[in-house]
Amino acid sequence: MAIKYTWNCNTLDTYPTSSGFNDVVFQVHWRLKASDVFNEVSHSYDVVGTQAIDVSSLDSGSFIEWDNLKESDVIGWVTSSMGSEVVAAHKTSASSSLLESVNPVVVTKTLG
Repeated sequence: MAIKYTWNCNTLDTYPTSSGFNDVVFQVHWRLKASDVFNEVSHSYDVVGTQAIDVSSLDSGSFIEWDNLKESDVIGWVTSSMGSEVVAAHKTSASSSLLESVNPVVVTKTLG
């Protein structure tokens, strides 16, 4: 088993202007997908959330203009803001739910 994790961080809340900059990202709506193939069938499970981005110390040396912003930049902001323990907890949650969906512990059935 080799669970693959994929971030989607392309929905962003921005301030139109802040501290002299335009389109300042202050919150990211993220999705972390855990996926794998079991018995030749692809399965996945998503964990979703939002992450605030600290914009209190913007400077021209580190600010990335909207037209130059890449999703990889935003993923870096999100994972850095979360910290490694929270990122690991989200991955554990996603992989546990993925495995549960493939091999459920409980199955609800209806007589009929």
